[in-house]
Amino acid sequence: HGVVHAAGVIADAPLEMKAAAEAARVLAPKVTGTLVLDAVLREQPLDFVVLCSSISSMAGLPGQVDYAAANAFLDAY
Repeated sequence: HGVVHAAGVIADAPLEMKAAAEAARVLAPKVTGTLVLDAVLREQPLDFVVLCSSISSMAGLPGQVDYAAANAFLDAY
């Protein structure tokens, strides 16, 4: 019994060109998804939880500020 959370959205664009709504759309699957899973499954006896992050959280790839932040959230969680 376990969970694999592998949701993700990428929308590369320079930071100065990225609208807040677009960044929120990229952050939501990983951040909100993780928080919802935590709330729903908190009392469940799970054998494993796998959160699929990306090297983007450390690589700082151009155009991926929001995607890097979403993955950094998973790494910290």
